[in-house]
Order: sequence, then C-alpha cells, then structure tokens
Amino acid sequence: YWFTNQEGVLLQNENTSTITGVTSGRRKYENIGKITNRGVDLSLSYETVLPCGLEIMATGVLGWNKNKFVNAAELSYESAGYAYAYRKTGYEIGQLFGYLVDNSNGSMFWNSQDEINNSGLLFSGTQPRPGDLKYQDLNGDKVIDEGDKAPLAGTRKIPSVNYGANVSLAWKGFDLYVDVIGEGGRSKLLNASLGVAEYISGTTIEGMYMPHHLNAWTPERYAAGKDITYPALSSGQSSSLQDNSFFTTKADFLRLRNVTLGYTLPAKLTKKAGMSKVRFYVSGQNICNWNNMKFDGIDPEVSDSWNIVNRSFNLGLNINF
Repeated sequence: YWFTNQEGVLLQNENTSTITGVTSGRRKYENIGKITNRGVDLSLSYETVLPCGLEIMATGVLGWNKNKFVNAAELSYESAGYAYAYRKTGYEIGQLFGYLVDNSNGSMFWNSQDEINNSGLLFSGTQPRPGDLKYQDLNGDKVIDEGDKAPLAGTRKIPSVNYGANVSLAWKGFDLYVDVIGEGGRSKLLNASLGVAEYISGTTIEGMYMPHHLNAWTPERYAAGKDITYPALSSGQSSSLQDNSFFTTKADFLRLRNVTLGYTLPAKLTKKAGMSKVRFYVSGQNICNWNNMKFDGIDPEVSDSWNIVNRSFNLGLNINF
C-alpha cells in the first residue's frame, strides 16, 4: 500500500493577474500544485509439480490507485455562475468536463426546429439543429454554454484498476502459455472518433461509418416512430460533437492477450538428427476482448475508431543445434 502527498508540482498559475497585459496562455509556471496519490500493488506467484508430472507456474498482478488535485492553481468560476466552479481542484488527474444530455421529456434529441425555438434557451457556439442532442441547463440561466459543463463520470488519466495474470503448463513435451490483462474504473470520451466526419481545430476531416450510425436520427425515422439511438449525422461541425455524456462510455476490459501451445520432440529423436531441441508451436495474440463499451467496433485501449488492436496467429518451429 502506498500514499504520496506531492507538493510544489509545476503548474501554470491561473491566479496570475492579466491586468498588466499578460495573456492567459502566458501566465507563469510555478511550483504551486498539490496532488495526493494512494494505491495498492499486489503480486502473487505459484509454482508446483504434480505427481503426474504436470508443471505449473502462475503469476497474477493487481494494482489500484486514486489521485486528486488538492490545489491546481486555477481560477474559481463561481462568480461567473458556473455550475462547477473548478475543473481540476478536487478531481482526479485527467478529469474531463462536458454537457450532460437532457432526457427529461423522454427524448434526448431536438426533434423539430419549433421545439428548439420554443425551448426558451439560448446556445453559445454551434447552434443545435433537429436531431442534435439536448443539454441540461445546470446553472439555470437559460443559456447552454461553458457554465453548464459538468464532470463526465469516470473520465481520468489512468484507470483505477489494472490487473493481469499468466499461466504456464508443461507436461511430457507439451507446453501451454496463457496471458490475460485488464483494466477497470475508467471511462472514455469518444465523440471525436465516432462521427461520420470529424471537426478538429476548425477543419473537417473524413470520418468513417460504423454500426451505431444505422440508428441515427433522421426526419423520416422520427416520423415513422423508429428506434433512434444516435444523433443526426453531420459532414461538418455539429453541436452534438461537443464534449458530452452521450459519448462518454465505460472502458473496462479483459483481454486474452496471448495463448501459445507447443510440443517439443523427445531428445532421443532430435539427437539422432544432430539437433539438441526441436519445438513446434502455434500462438495467438489478442484473441478475445471482453468489454463494456457503449459503441461496437471501438477498442477500449485506443482513442480512435480507426485504430484497433489486431488479432494475429502464428505457426512456428524452433530448432537448436
């Protein structure tokens, strides 16, 4: 078990006054931050040989951790009417903020322009259109803007739990190796990788179609009363692609990372051929992945939908002379 209390962490001091002409991006860095960390690291191993000659070696590891910014040298936005005055202080490292989807009237989407016009809300930045996500007005000022953003549950820099295990078996020339890894206690924000088109730094780039796009909002699907589980698609900037809870998903997973099965020929056979050892084997990498991701086709270990951890299989032969 470990606990650390870090003081003097180098951070840009947001409390530096800009009245002298120093821009927010030019505020000085100071050793002013304070972070607490605590966690548990556990490792277990077991090794034995059974009476039948079966050799067993097994190892398991488990890590749990939690951290928090006690002081992040940031400004309080309480006087500006923000629903959450701080974006770092009091939260874990890597905590993300975004809009919370509003499903209070039975639909998380704006289903007509009249509904938008009659909502009594004003919108900062990209204006919503029919089929876009509704957001909660957390501070009650009738304006959907930065002040309504809330901590997106579970988003953090590193997972709370890491674990893994491997087992090696050997018996009468046969050998088997199995390796698994996993993570838990972390959510990811995926909206930047789920759209048909992505809007990044003012530039629209190509996205990709995926299974969840089949149930996207369209006027025809809404009028027909069909099941709609995804906002209207866009080839450019959309209010639905702002950071929000809809695109936040748990990213817990268990991956069967490696399985290798081998057979070593008896020494009396290999010696006759002038070899000391001959081993045949077949192995597979990243064979299975069990996860609780909200959207199919997204790998919990990567950030972009077009990046996946590939499955591969190998046949091999080792010869020692």
